[in-house]
Amino acid sequence: MFLFRLISSIRLIWKLMTDPRVPFWIRIALPLALIYVISPIDILPDFIPVMGRVDDIIAIVVGIMILLKLAPKKVVNQYKKDNKTIIDGEYREEDQENQNKNGKSE
Repeated sequence: MFLFRLISSIRLIWKLMTDPRVPFWIRIALPLALIYVISPIDILPDFIPVMGRVDDIIAIVVGIMILLKLAPKKVVNQYKKDNKTIIDGEYREEDQENQNKNGKSE
């Protein structure tokens, strides 16, 4: 389940990054975060154990959040709707006469 959600989230991010309806300044947030991660200039140097990587993780998370929260809701909802699985079926009601006292169908 986690892997499926991760893959669908990555697809959503990619579609938002390539959609011209999303303003450029929103689309550039994630690439800027990635540039920060690979650049040698950091707020917390990478040679500090654990804390050196925390600012890199925060930069990526903030870049993704900017993209997902500030992108037009109409565009995000369209792509989320496209990712959902559609299950075809039919609806029926059972008559009360067909149920016994325990509530089970006969």
